[in-house]
Amino acid sequence: MQATSQMQQDLATSHKPDLGAPPTPLRSRRAASPAPTPSSQQREGPSTGNGAVGVEADGTMAQTSDARRALPAETLKFGVVASLVLVVGILLSVMLRPSNVPESQEILACAQTRQDVLDVIAGAPYEFELHDPEARIAASVATLAPEASTGIASMGEFKMMVQSMVAGSSWPVAFQQRLLAVLHEPCESKEVCTEAKQPVPFEIDAQFTSNKAEGSGWFHKAMLDIGALTGMKYMIARAQLFRSQPAEVVLYPTPADPQARDCLALRGNRTSLALHLTGHNQTAVVQQVVIEQPPRWAALRPRSLPRHFSVFGWPGDKITPNSSDSPYSVPLGTFEYSAASSAVQAFELTNKVHVKGLRLIFENPGGGENYICLYRIKAFEESGPVCSGGRVAVTTLQVK
Repeated sequence: MQATSQMQQDLATSHKPDLGAPPTPLRSRRAASPAPTPSSQQREGPSTGNGAVGVEADGTMAQTSDARRALPAETLKFGVVASLVLVVGILLSVMLRPSNVPESQEILACAQTRQDVLDVIAGAPYEFELHDPEARIAASVATLAPEASTGIASMGEFKMMVQSMVAGSSWPVAFQQRLLAVLHEPCESKEVCTEAKQPVPFEIDAQFTSNKAEGSGWFHKAMLDIGALTGMKYMIARAQLFRSQPAEVVLYPTPADPQARDCLALRGNRTSLALHLTGHNQTAVVQQVVIEQPPRWAALRPRSLPRHFSVFGWPGDKITPNSSDSPYSVPLGTFEYSAASSAVQAFELTNKVHVKGLRLIFENPGGGENYICLYRIKAFEESGPVCSGGRVAVTTLQVK
């Protein structure tokens, strides 16, 4: 037992550090600098002490402190060039984007401008190729439209959305230019509907007007008719949803009402609507034709908008035809009704001649539906701003 205790004391004494002992040479070297390894010696090479290039162990040349001091200058030059390229790119992107963004705070105080802006935004997904986030934003305008169109609620969110669309880099330039054109239009020019010009009095020429479209098959139509005969308001309203109104609806003086679906539905390619002046042998020099549709945000079927169409005139010196040949033989222009624009659009005719009537021929529906729905159509003998449905029509140029 005594031998074991003595051994433990000896071991404890041998492992106890001597705090007063001087540092060993090994400790001194570690405290001064880490010991170089053979690989680091070969990479660095022996120093010559005068800034020259040393020779590594394998005979290759190694960079010295002078070469390393020159490296930051090269890096600085590269950074300057990269910065210049970035600045030039930003300037080019700014120059290519629409400029002169107006202050929407004052401009959106005009009720007509707000309605036109809403039409442009709500119709953008049906005319421009928008990415998914932009399409969702444009579609979400319907939640703000009732308040923004009347101005009865806070306009802060709507104004911020309009500014971001005009100045943002992810929106199509054509869409931004359409918005700017609406925002730059003076509000005073849109307050002319109090003294609105009267449209040319027209009647439907049934002989050269296409048959109205039916919304369902014969069996479904029969079931709807039976339901309507019950006299229940719900069944009557449901039956009307699948029926086109007669062609005379396009001449009604009341504004377009999407909830009532008071439109003429035409299905197929090259459908037509023919109008002749009321009275015997009456003529007029028509300057422009106006198509009025419901506000984009309120439309139940936005893809049923009319798009491409041509206008033909019945010459004033031509007698009433005795055959089935169309008397509407004078071309007056080819146009496109824009989805991302005001719901009320005016089309200035190219030929200003005396006509007894007009015929509009619509091309194949291009909005995704197999039919188009026409709400209101008017013609005017005067040029300049005209109104329909209480709104000033936005003039649309002829398609080249």
